[in-house]
Amino acid sequence: MKEFIEELKNIHQRFSRFEFAIIIIFILLVLLIPNNPGIIGFSDVNVHKQSVNLAVDRSRSFVLVTQTPVTITSLSVSGEVLGSGSASVYLIGKDGKKNKVFSNEQKGMNLVTGFYGEESELANTVEIKEPILDIKEGIIINDVESVENAIPGGFVSACSDTCSLNEDSDSFELVTFVEPGTTLVINQIDYTTVKK
Repeated sequence: MKEFIEELKNIHQRFSRFEFAIIIIFILLVLLIPNNPGIIGFSDVNVHKQSVNLAVDRSRSFVLVTQTPVTITSLSVSGEVLGSGSASVYLIGKDGKKNKVFSNEQKGMNLVTGFYGEESELANTVEIKEPILDIKEGIIINDVESVENAIPGGFVSACSDTCSLNEDSDSFELVTFVEPGTTLVINQIDYTTVKK
């Protein structure tokens, strides 16, 4: 019986050392991991949420300007379409490529544009930075892009072709196509950038 009690004491001492070691490792990990890391994977990604409150009732462009060149890795818009006509938004990069951000076209029963009509949060967001885009009105466009089955209503974080980008510049163009009698309201632009 005496041997059994000694063995229990040895087990208790070894277990106590093990618990103590686990607690110390946990504390060190908590202290060494930054509270707000700016790293996702191996790139420094900044998330920007910018209120813009644009009401567009005819096709026109907007120029998005930064003070220093940046790489935009995603761009989405939130807002509402008022009226039964079509409304589309495109991001034009420095190479002239047209990336669809939003369209109120409905195909069959599925909505085709990003998160049209749904709430969405960007996954793995780690840092929210102040807006860096200065939005200036561009030219009026006399062209209209008609779509079939245009539907009115709100949209959140729409990013058809711009959910994943690699646009590097200090100036971008946002082009809106709006049918007469329709108003496109853009309340917010969300975008991610990486430091150069």
